[in-house]
Amino acid sequence: MLEAVALRARRVPAWIRAIVLGPPLLLSIALTIYFMVTDSGPWMWISNAQAMAMGGEYYPKLSFLCTWLGFILTLVAPAGVLVQLIAFAFPPTNSQR
Repeated sequence: MLEAVALRARRVPAWIRAIVLGPPLLLSIALTIYFMVTDSGPWMWISNAQAMAMGGEYYPKLSFLCTWLGFILTLVAPAGVLVQLIAFAFPPTNSQR
C-alpha cells in the first residue's frame, strides 16, 4: 500500500511537491523551535508530562520529537494528501505501472 502511495506521489513533479510540502515542513520546524525556546505551548505540556512520568526528569530531544511530530501531523500530513490528489492529474508512466 505504501509503495502505491509513493509511486503516485512520484508522478507529481519535484518542484510542485517542494512548493506544496516545503512551507508546512518549515513552519512545523519553526513552531517547534519557537515553543522550545519560549518553553510554552505543546513543548511545555510534553515536558511536564515526561517530568511527571519519570520522577522529575525530562529529555529535551524526546520533547522536541514529540512536539514536532504533532506539528507534522497537523500541518504536513494534509499537504501530503494534497500531493496525492494532485497526482491524479498526471498519468502514470510505463515504469510506474
